[in-house]
Amino acid sequence: MFSVKPPAAVVDIMTMLRRAGHTCYVAGGAVRDIVMGRTPADWDIACSATPEQIRALFARTIPTGVAHGTVTVLHRGASVEVTTYRHDGPYSDGRHPDYIQFVADVCQDLARRDFTMNAMAYDPIGGRLVDPFHGKEHIERRLIMCVGDPMVRFSEDKLRMVRAARFAAVLDFDIHDSIIAACTTLAAGVSQVSAERVIAELKRLLGGVAPSRGLRLLDDTGLMGYIFPELVTSVDAQRRSQLYSACDDLPMWAWERAAMVLSPLGPVAAEQSLMRLRSSRNQATTVAGIIRGAERLADICLPQGRMPDAAELRAIARATGPDSLLAAVRVHLATRQALAATPVGTAAASGGDMPAQAPEADLGGHPLVLLAASVLASNPPLRVGELAINGRDVIAVTGIERGPAVRTILERLLDEVIRDPSANTRDRLLELAERFARGGADTTG
Repeated sequence: MFSVKPPAAVVDIMTMLRRAGHTCYVAGGAVRDIVMGRTPADWDIACSATPEQIRALFARTIPTGVAHGTVTVLHRGASVEVTTYRHDGPYSDGRHPDYIQFVADVCQDLARRDFTMNAMAYDPIGGRLVDPFHGKEHIERRLIMCVGDPMVRFSEDKLRMVRAARFAAVLDFDIHDSIIAACTTLAAGVSQVSAERVIAELKRLLGGVAPSRGLRLLDDTGLMGYIFPELVTSVDAQRRSQLYSACDDLPMWAWERAAMVLSPLGPVAAEQSLMRLRSSRNQATTVAGIIRGAERLADICLPQGRMPDAAELRAIARATGPDSLLAAVRVHLATRQALAATPVGTAAASGGDMPAQAPEADLGGHPLVLLAASVLASNPPLRVGELAINGRDVIAVTGIERGPAVRTILERLLDEVIRDPSANTRDRLLELAERFARGGADTTG
């Protein structure tokens, strides 16, 4: 029926379940991927067997989530989650059902799921698709719809509202009006969801093919005001929309796009916002570094109407980290394009002498991006540890004592090497270190 074929381990497990008298199907997101012609990353099986029966049938299992009917079966080098058909009770805590009840009918199991595209079951052996909620039709229409009443689905787990936005971004699908209405009504409920769950969904949203779709759903329904209230209160709706659109033109790296969205807040506030959402310190500092680099580029390009030179780009890479330089350049260019509503690289968007570029041109071909890539390719010294001398050498040649003064001289030496990488030789740096220790500022000759 479909071109995507399951792994041998999945077929074996399903065959063994059926020989034991149970019904079973591939279920959930795997079926959505199969219908879309994609190979699933995970193949989950739903079946009529209870967890005890599953564990008795297979030699190697892990009781992953027995309370909710899930057992992981280890077979032929694969780990496959096998879950009993179930019906969920009320969700008093807004995340977990108060109780579950195992059932014999796969359609009852599908009825508890969030979106119709995730509420299908597929028998790859017999080629049968079980689709009681028309998920395949909705996929073909590129439409996200809830199973049943969205108010009920989202009241069960408030994170599903953010998941709807994430799917819109990842799949580039439209959102049904009923979902928009329910999200608008229940938006405040997202504040009850743990920050860790929210940031995980946002990361996937920002890494999607059409992040602007998901971001606009969050914004239009009021969800954004609970996720990033700092953004909504300090940036007007039109500018936010422009920033969301600009994300679509950036590479599919979540944190570069996060920097795009949060850039109006500045690096410090953006980092604080992400830390509040329990983002990792590394992720938050990466975003802050990209924003800081983009701001420095704007300080050069906009008032002076020119592109930065290689030395200025090296200085920015020193401040932001080399891994963030290209991202900072792209965010700077995309911001200018979004806010000026002109093609990337034109005078209005990027500064008077910035090279013009056709509207359809990719950011990757912009002269500033190419210059930054060339700077990085030359592997310039950007840290004190990459200098041709170290602190012991400074102490030996200057006679000063170990302490902050040594670090100050090393930082000044790095300033010189950033300006002129050819200065990164032992003899030249020792000469400069002596001069700095004597209080000399002249670095010529």
